[in-house]
Parts: sequence; structure tokens; C-alpha cells
Amino acid sequence: MEVLASSVSGVPLLKVTGDVDHLSASALEKSVQDVLSVDGLRLFLDLSGCPYLDSGGLSVLLVTLRQVRDKGWLGVVAPNPNLLRLFEIVGLTSAGSFRVFSDLEEAQSAALESPLES
Repeated sequence: MEVLASSVSGVPLLKVTGDVDHLSASALEKSVQDVLSVDGLRLFLDLSGCPYLDSGGLSVLLVTLRQVRDKGWLGVVAPNPNLLRLFEIVGLTSAGSFRVFSDLEEAQSAALESPLES
């Protein structure tokens, strides 16, 4: 797994490439924590290159969501249908602070909103 950091209209973006499993989840968690220490309101995770996410990766998402939910949101960009179904099963998609974007263009529109807008 590889994580590349950038931003979309000022909102941090972590592009995840490869599987997120128990072995690689700690690297993702470190990347997320590094970004949240600077801007703890909003975060995009581009999952377009992530074919698989297990309970270790899901745990990283849940911890991140707890951190941002009172002030901002966590947005996932371009998850594949299997990941989207996993997010639905565990109830992430019904959380107001968890947002799903079909592509970076849609994410960019959301990045221009106030952190508290839903």
C-alpha cells in the first residue's frame, strides 16, 4: 500500500493505492494522524486505487470519523462497489460526517463549502 498526500482546494487529500489490511493499516493511520494534526476538520481519502480494505483499514476510518465528526467530515473519493457496500453494512454511509464522492471533481465542490455545511 502507498499513501500520497496532497490537497483539493485546501482540504487534505490522501490517495491510497493498494490493499489496506492489518499489515498496512498502521501506515494509513499514521498518514491520517499527520494530516489531522494540521487540519483536523476535513479529510479526503481517495480510494480509487484501493481494491480491498479489511477490518484493520475499517478501524482507521472509524477512528478518523470519531475525530472529525463534531467539527467536520471525512470524505472518501471513488470507492469501488465492494468498499461502498462495506461502508453501508457498517453504517458509515448514514453518518452525517462521513461523505462519499464519486470523483475528485465532486470532492472539490465539497471542499469549497464551509466545514460545518452538510
